[in-house]
This record gives sequence, C-alpha cells and structure tokens, in this order.
Amino acid sequence: MVFRLFSSKGVNQTHWQSITNGVGLTKAGKALVVEAFNEYVQGSKIRHRGRSLTRQHALQLDAHTYANALIDSP
Repeated sequence: MVFRLFSSKGVNQTHWQSITNGVGLTKAGKALVVEAFNEYVQGSKIRHRGRSLTRQHALQLDAHTYANALIDSP
C-alpha cells in the first residue's frame, strides 16, 4: 500500500518533512496514508480461515483471538 502510493506519485513533497535522522509525514500526508489504508482493508475480500472476509474483519477476528489468548494464559 505504501509502495503503491509512492510509485503512483500519490505522495509529493507537501506530504512529508525532514526531521532529525529521517523524514516524517505532515498532517496531509498522514491523512493520505490513513485513507489509503482504510481503502485497502475495506476493499476486496480474502480467504481467511476458510471464510471469505474483508481484511478489516480478518484483522478484527485475529485481534480478538489474540486478546482471548492473553486473557486465558497463566
């Protein structure tokens, strides 16, 4: 997703700024990345544990499974 944004010229110089030892996203850049991420996870369905789910739902199910494993562990 991030690679696609950069390779399609979706990110330009107004979306990032120089910081100590690197670069960071501006407010507009963060909004662009979050919007692209949401489109990606809500987009087409994938096969996950034998079911056809959006990536968003698959992430949520895995998060619940992990949380339950933490609760049940001694």
